[in-house]
Amino acid sequence: RDGKDPFIANLKSERDLWKVIIREMCAGKFLAERHKDPQYIQQAVNNIQLINAVAKCSLHQPSMSIASKLAYLDQTAGEEPPTVPKMTSDALKHTLHLSDSNSAPYAVDVVLYVPGNLDPCESADTHPKLWCALSDGRVMMYNAATWIMEQPPIQAGRSKLNCMIGVGNEQVWLGSEDSFIYIIDAVNMTCNKRLVGHRNQVSDMIQEKMEESGDRTSQIYSCSLDGSILLWDPGLMEMKSQFQLPQCWRLKSILLHHNKIWCCVSYSLLVLGRDGTQIQEVTFMPSPEGGSILMTNFLIIPQRNELWVVCSQRANLYIWKMDDLNNPIKTIRLPDCTETVSMIHVKKQVWVGGGVTTDKTKGRIYIVNLEKYALEKELEAPCGAIGSLCSAEDRYVLSGTQDSKAVIWKVD
Repeated sequence: RDGKDPFIANLKSERDLWKVIIREMCAGKFLAERHKDPQYIQQAVNNIQLINAVAKCSLHQPSMSIASKLAYLDQTAGEEPPTVPKMTSDALKHTLHLSDSNSAPYAVDVVLYVPGNLDPCESADTHPKLWCALSDGRVMMYNAATWIMEQPPIQAGRSKLNCMIGVGNEQVWLGSEDSFIYIIDAVNMTCNKRLVGHRNQVSDMIQEKMEESGDRTSQIYSCSLDGSILLWDPGLMEMKSQFQLPQCWRLKSILLHHNKIWCCVSYSLLVLGRDGTQIQEVTFMPSPEGGSILMTNFLIIPQRNELWVVCSQRANLYIWKMDDLNNPIKTIRLPDCTETVSMIHVKKQVWVGGGVTTDKTKGRIYIVNLEKYALEKELEAPCGAIGSLCSAEDRYVLSGTQDSKAVIWKVD
């Protein structure tokens, strides 16, 4: 023919091969759209390459029979898959895989969003960043405008990382179970500094921004499980002061509010002055079963003058008014929950992340309406218990899971 007019040729000998390939491609696209997970498309490509290689060995029926069995996604999509609740599907935006299928999964213990410029004409260096800390000490940085990892992972020790804060756009500080604070140079993407001062695992860090003589400065408080609280100068990377909570074995988190330091220590919240002097203590009444109630996370919401606390044994969310910390004004039950790992305030909601009782391979996020004091939504994360939460400028909530995934959720 003259080459101008298209023509169709049906090659009967390859008909079955193409049928398997097309079905696997469609299955990959279907699963990727359903789970908001592009990894399914990459898996379909890998499967098709393997199918083609096996089929090309011989086009006789036995080899095609073997090749068709390699169409794993087509078989998966054809089976009755576990139903994704509509509430979860509507909120799910994107899923990131932080390790490939050939490596062992690691928990994503901490996630941090650093704001930036979303203008595509600007340099990628100015784009917002998503930092993810894995349980083996690796830290991965994603461009939050494209959700692409543009740099290789950075090693920050070999232990689990418990907390992470951004210091401007130049540094990321990470508190580790090995008692060190690791500092990543966010410009050169290197980790060659660590701060020594704690004798136990670093459990939390907070940054206080100040203005002195027209200049903006900051200082960082860090705490460890054994009750030590250290104050750092991030510019000099030096310790400024420290104090120790007496008889403390579980200092999980700290917050600054009205020039006071709030500390979550096992069965109570301690309110301290800047020098470590105890001013107040917030506790629960003993439970009906006897014994104290273990506090796991807390939030202070200044706009509402409220304190929010979650407890592990009861899987409840308790709310106090800040001017009366004797008894909570409201208790919200978190159904089917065995643990709560993190809690953040987003718009007019509080998001609580944790695990579930019926299937510990799944995670669950509880969304509570601030104004109605009511549980508004329950989101299921089929890729493991929720390890951490952070907000991306109140537009998205980012969560880390126990099997090397970071999940992006839409905020109403």
